[in-house]
Amino acid sequence: MKSKVIDIDPKLFDYHGVISYPNVDEINLGLNYRLKPLYGNNAVFSKKHYTKTGKFVLGSEYEETINTTGKVKEQADDVIIIEHANVNNIWLDTLYFCEYCFRYTNSRDDLANHINNCYYKHNLPGRYVYIGENYFIKKVSNQTHALFLQCLCLFTKFFLDNKSSFCNIEEFEFYVLYARQVDEEPTLRNKPLGFFSKQIASVSFESLSSIMIIPPYTKRKLGTLLIEFSYAIGIHELTSFNKMILNEDVITTGPEAPLSPFGLSLYLNYWQKIIVIKMMDYKENQNKHKISLIKYLINKTCFEPDNITLTLKSLACIKVSEKLNKKFIDWNVVEKFYQEKNLVNYQPLIKNDELIFHY
Repeated sequence: MKSKVIDIDPKLFDYHGVISYPNVDEINLGLNYRLKPLYGNNAVFSKKHYTKTGKFVLGSEYEETINTTGKVKEQADDVIIIEHANVNNIWLDTLYFCEYCFRYTNSRDDLANHINNCYYKHNLPGRYVYIGENYFIKKVSNQTHALFLQCLCLFTKFFLDNKSSFCNIEEFEFYVLYARQVDEEPTLRNKPLGFFSKQIASVSFESLSSIMIIPPYTKRKLGTLLIEFSYAIGIHELTSFNKMILNEDVITTGPEAPLSPFGLSLYLNYWQKIIVIKMMDYKENQNKHKISLIKYLINKTCFEPDNITLTLKSLACIKVSEKLNKKFIDWNVVEKFYQEKNLVNYQPLIKNDELIFHY
């Protein structure tokens, strides 16, 4: 018996996948990780099937039900997700993603069978651009691995806001982070741990568009590693093509604005440490410098001026003198941060000899 369609709302499939509420109750990454999505994502569901019936099915399942004449076959009962449209509710209880290629399904058994035969389980996409002691990064082309990147972006949309894209991947370069095989954690082998995208031929010379650490692999400083790499490759590209910003002999680069809340948190954590280290260097050699602190920070970090200002505000080290009505740096705040974070022993995660540039 066919269910009655109630109040079909076409807006549920607007805005490239963005929904105001999580519409999937649980995300399973592989067979071991159970995750709660932070955002809704309509892009994995079939808009055509919803428009015809008011029922939610995964897009891949809808395509499989179309015969050679273009007509939709009868749907099996277990394919239908939810019958009523226009309700702020869960469209699907559990969505399963492959932890190697991010293909998705609503069947745990189908995922298990797929993982056993997944091409990307033994064949990593892209070419090496960084090889470190514990991790490596591969630049993945949308021309040869479009489906991999699209599925990766679809997964990402459940955890990032609408900056993550899936419909125009040809406009971006993707840098995917993997773990080198180590005895302590063999289960990480060949699994993407995180990635960032970078707009191709950006007129603003941004070094990063969107960044994501796959949720089970956080708390490993992977965000810092990707950010360091993005600056290294951004500065290298600008230097290679002799592009100077602000008509000065200083190259600056940084992430595309606005950052997602996750991205902003990662960047502020990184910016604060680097800027405080450089501020302490400036203070110790202040008599030798004939430039302002801001100019010094730009020269030494290659950070965008707006990002430096944002970081100084986040450190709460900018004070205002009531008598002089003038802003000044509270060096006690800076020194306290430097000591609490033990920045005297800070070392970059990426070394220059670990970078591989293909130019």
